[in-house]
Amino acid sequence: MSEHPDLLAQVFDPVAFVRGDAPWSGKVAAARFARAAEQIGDLAATLDWRVEPERTPEGRAASRLRLEGVLPVVCPHCLAVAPWTVAIERLVVWYRSAAAIPEEELEEENWDARVMDEPITLLELLEEELLLAWPQGAVHDGCALPGPAQVGEPLSPFSVLLQMER
Repeated sequence: MSEHPDLLAQVFDPVAFVRGDAPWSGKVAAARFARAAEQIGDLAATLDWRVEPERTPEGRAASRLRLEGVLPVVCPHCLAVAPWTVAIERLVVWYRSAAAIPEEELEEENWDARVMDEPITLLELLEEELLLAWPQGAVHDGCALPGPAQVGEPLSPFSVLLQMER
């Protein structure tokens, strides 16, 4: 399984992809995720990706995206680099126009509704799913926000008064 920069960088045509009926897969370097780069601790890390063609019961073109691996990310709490196990699987259902997307499907959490005439590369599509799954809290056990006690300051002005009374 090797990286296919040509597949990742070209504008993704979901209809042609589903007609081709063959999955695409490869590895992608973390450095290629431009919007996430500042939060990645090692840009040389790679993730495995796979895209499989599908059709919905209504016959709509759909693509099942998978992104897997371990990504060293900057913990938003302590700013240390910690491993994040990425295991993303998402179904994308394609529509010809935004008006064609039923209102209830905009609220659907089991898949994403996308418009075909909005050009997007496969790399951008994978990066969007990565960002949507990005950890919002601590990414490792035992992590706590650095607080005053950790930097040598008293916890509160009242603790200073207590120390003066002693």
